[in-house]
Amino acid sequence: MSRRRLSVSICAAVSALLLVPAASQAKLEFGLQAERLGSQTLSEAEVHRMRLAGVDLIRTPFEWEIVQGSGPDQEYDFTNFDRLVAWATKGDLPQIDILPTLIGTPFWVEGAETNNTPPTTAEDLDRWANFVTTIVDRYGKNGPIQAWQVWNEPNLKNFWDGSPNVNEYAEFLDLTDKAIRRGDPSALTVLAGMPQRPDAPKPQSEYLKPLYKVKGVKSDFDVVATHPFANTGKQVVESVQLIRDLMDDAKDKNTPLWITETGFASAGPPHPFRRTPAGQAKILEQVLTDLRSKSRRLKLEKAVWFSWRDADTDPPVAESNNRWQTYSGLFTFGGEPKPAWPAFVEFTGGDPGDGSVAIP
Repeated sequence: MSRRRLSVSICAAVSALLLVPAASQAKLEFGLQAERLGSQTLSEAEVHRMRLAGVDLIRTPFEWEIVQGSGPDQEYDFTNFDRLVAWATKGDLPQIDILPTLIGTPFWVEGAETNNTPPTTAEDLDRWANFVTTIVDRYGKNGPIQAWQVWNEPNLKNFWDGSPNVNEYAEFLDLTDKAIRRGDPSALTVLAGMPQRPDAPKPQSEYLKPLYKVKGVKSDFDVVATHPFANTGKQVVESVQLIRDLMDDAKDKNTPLWITETGFASAGPPHPFRRTPAGQAKILEQVLTDLRSKSRRLKLEKAVWFSWRDADTDPPVAESNNRWQTYSGLFTFGGEPKPAWPAFVEFTGGDPGDGSVAIP
């Protein structure tokens, strides 16, 4: 454990003992995934609706390509993220936390065939680190964000240059964690969330075991994240337990676990993750109830539903969106609440609001 992680843990433990009732220590926070580009695909009304409902956090990409898309000499443009942070924090409603996923390689980076291709050259890695330090300093040390997630699903080929590589990610994690510390020494570094489902080319369990064997890697993160997509609600919870057991076996028992994506669809093509709208609400209730009851034993602190709103109409305008993920939202693409929305708000404890929500 690094000195930073040790000091943060001690402070947290003392605060918990002195200030927090024992019953509240096991509180599981519930969040929502807001898909790509943050405030470019969210409206202020949507963030207001989340805050009204008592949603604890929004997970969304904070993308390098949005901040510096035209070239390495472009001055950083934080307009998009400034707007989202303002929506999440201003006004009288309870603030909503933001969990940024640091990702999004610009097209001008060498070898970047997609924005999910990580930088690899020494020069581009330096540029990445500077972006990370700058954005963490802006919204962390001087702002409302306390935790930063390093990339997304590097155990899948489409998020890691076509071929998942544990050692490459470990080096990238070390570089990014150091950049985060420079921006805010008290910030939390969150490991990339990874799916555990059996059809993944390298399920998270097979990725984490060798990752834990990389010398010094435990000092590079404060939280392990998981994406337990599965065919049934029971399998979701079993998947989380599997990751917790793996962490414990790696002598990482004190590190908390966050679910940064899990969900089921309400429409779309036939798929084991697809349900009817009523079935989506039912399995959401089952999964979140079970996770909450086991959260203390699992050291599970947060659970993020994938996702806030559908990504297309039904049937989809874009044929590439004809997949279950498109319809995992708690609202339709047009902003109409599904039965799963009030079911979700039963867990957050707020007001689901009335009718549709205005979208961009």
